[in-house]
Amino acid sequence: MLLVHDLLFSKSGIAAPSNHPLRLAVERHKARLQAELTRSRLRRSCATLEQLKTKLTSKGSVDFNIRNKIQWVRMNTTQTSLECQLNSTFRELSRAGDLSSLFHQQCDQGEFYVDECIPDLIAIPRSFDVTKSVAYSNGEVVLQDKASCFPSYLLLKSPIHRAVGKILDACAAPGNKTTHLAMLQDRRDIRSPGIIACERDKFRTKTLETMVKVAKADQFVTILGNTDFLSLKADDSSLANVTHLLLDPSCSGSGITGRDNIPSLALPHDSRSMGVGIRGSKKRKHGDNDETAEDKDVKSSISNDVLRLRKLSNLQTHVLTHAFSFPAANTIVYSTCSIHVVENEGVVSRALASNVARVGGWRVMRRDEQVPGLSSWTQRGQRSGDHDLKPWELEGCLRCNPDDGSGTIGFFTCAFVRDAEEASICSQRNDCSNFDEWEGLSDGSRN
Repeated sequence: MLLVHDLLFSKSGIAAPSNHPLRLAVERHKARLQAELTRSRLRRSCATLEQLKTKLTSKGSVDFNIRNKIQWVRMNTTQTSLECQLNSTFRELSRAGDLSSLFHQQCDQGEFYVDECIPDLIAIPRSFDVTKSVAYSNGEVVLQDKASCFPSYLLLKSPIHRAVGKILDACAAPGNKTTHLAMLQDRRDIRSPGIIACERDKFRTKTLETMVKVAKADQFVTILGNTDFLSLKADDSSLANVTHLLLDPSCSGSGITGRDNIPSLALPHDSRSMGVGIRGSKKRKHGDNDETAEDKDVKSSISNDVLRLRKLSNLQTHVLTHAFSFPAANTIVYSTCSIHVVENEGVVSRALASNVARVGGWRVMRRDEQVPGLSSWTQRGQRSGDHDLKPWELEGCLRCNPDDGSGTIGFFTCAFVRDAEEASICSQRNDCSNFDEWEGLSDGSRN
């Protein structure tokens, strides 16, 4: 990216030796890159590059980089309150009427926006360094993207009534969602911590422990460090009262890369329609054999990405079906910071088609059962050939788009519930854990 920038905008050109492989690779496409830049400038009626820069950064323009202008801060109400922090840590900022005003404010202006979906969450300019504040050092405020607050809020605050026993955060590090759960849970007997935080990586476990301690959530949280969630036995007596599970397993992170301005591969929504990947390429027509080395590299890259997403999808589905097997579980939230259907709606569809889901009576939490701040969220599940979810099930899925002006990363959240009667029968018979063996994935549809 830096070399392309130098090629197009630097007066001295690319700052690399003339025979450097990367320089040669970029210069091979010099004509095409310059042509695309010219088209972009002319589409916006700009005579010069300077006019183009001014137009893209002026008020009222659509800025592809708006997410980098704000940051989300969650108040840790186990220690403080929104009002207290607005009158202390953020006293230099004035209240904005809407979020968009933060996208266009100048560096010498300072505003905050109180979110309408998630309680005790505000957006502030990225130029405001909250990490230097006493409140941040004391764990009174937490830097956490708005989308990342959806899972915990949906799990514990949706109006659909479900008895709450222990809460299991299955893939807990670095701890934002864990501490959010601690903040949201009802204040029960602190001698019996209500949250179990599981993390398999020893280094990330250290991060989790630090964050929980700083947030003063250690009185509510029991950490299972260096422990893989998939290694937990659902019928273990210590987990018998786990009723709520939060799952945020490893994913491609494709929803975050946009924030870092790193180009990401735009995979088709239905990976089965691709000419590469698991099922191989389509045969070329006669005479269609003028494939360049660059074309082959692109196809190889796409094929590798498809295979990686399929492997991640397998793991994610395994995690979700394992959660379905916990006998006393009645509410589960699954989330990823991915924008790919195969990791999101595709996983939901496959997991619901599993034996453990059918026997346990699991279903998607309907939109009208969700907490008001999230039931009104407009971005819902995406239709695709990679799944067979029904319209009402897609309505139960929440998506965040990194480029729609909401100031979030790309994110996906879906909650699952089962009727109290089904959960009670499964808990008493302890049948659900019998279906925990991984059966793999099939392309078969659900009835």
